[in-house]
Amino acid sequence: FLILGATSHYAVMIACLALMGVASFLWHPPAITSISELYPARRGYGLAVHELGGNLGDTLMPPLTGALLAVLTWRQVIPLTVAGGAVLGALALLVVRSARRQAAAAPRPRSRGQYLAGVRQLARNTHLLLLALVSGIRSLTQHGLQTFLPLFLVNDLRVPTVALGLYLAIVQISGMIATPISGALSDRIGPKRVATTGMFSTTIVLLVFAAFDLGAAFVGALAFVGFFMYSIRPATFRWIIGMAPPELEGTTIGALFTTQALFSTLIPIVGGLMADRFGLLAVFYLIALALVAANLLMLAVPDIRPARPAAHTAAGVSDEGGKG
Repeated sequence: FLILGATSHYAVMIACLALMGVASFLWHPPAITSISELYPARRGYGLAVHELGGNLGDTLMPPLTGALLAVLTWRQVIPLTVAGGAVLGALALLVVRSARRQAAAAPRPRSRGQYLAGVRQLARNTHLLLLALVSGIRSLTQHGLQTFLPLFLVNDLRVPTVALGLYLAIVQISGMIATPISGALSDRIGPKRVATTGMFSTTIVLLVFAAFDLGAAFVGALAFVGFFMYSIRPATFRWIIGMAPPELEGTTIGALFTTQALFSTLIPIVGGLMADRFGLLAVFYLIALALVAANLLMLAVPDIRPARPAAHTAAGVSDEGGKG
């Protein structure tokens, strides 16, 4: 990030952005796996708080950065961002090391052969593969809206620039409200009910959003989109972790993020082509159609039982109902 702020060479900037993407993917699998190990009986809520931190950053950083850019150049803002990240990174390391000393060690494969056998078993687990597709569609939905909703607001609805930031903040704020609720409910009643409710509701709201001129109700529609869309992720992660064998949770989460990255990469390209040919509304219909497919996929996957503190058995099968 520091190099990005110091260079004017486009190729170097692209390389820096690529490395930042690698760093992001290196963070999530161990972070989510650690939460699963530390809070086996409250995984859904733990994952929701993890998600809430990301949503909080997405909500607060744009106006904060805008305020800094009013008095500083973007190159001067970057070192401040790096300094904040360094302080928070050191704090996170201390907290996690302290917490892990108090937690029971999670089981790990004893040899490379056992690990590869476990990976092959994961690849044959139809339920995990279906949930990976569902998670990919959820990521497609989020990144599709982040990419095309601002364009739709500015180009089709002629929303002023000042109001644009407010409208996008509504989506984030409603997501911040939904995330801890979703996590707690997934622990209490099972993640399938929470994820299917969020996915189905997002589908309906997007179809209404695309089909009707909502007028004053538009802000309410955005709030509903944010609420239900962000409620899906912690429940889906809770669902997947509950089905994965404990010694392969990191691998499972890594594969899940790979699927999400693939879908997130496709939607700007496919959506851009559709928007040029059929208009921006066509992109929202495409996203709604993908959500319908995700709803159908989830029907084929069984729910897991609420977690208990002793979450794993010696046979490598979770006590939550999913086979390892």
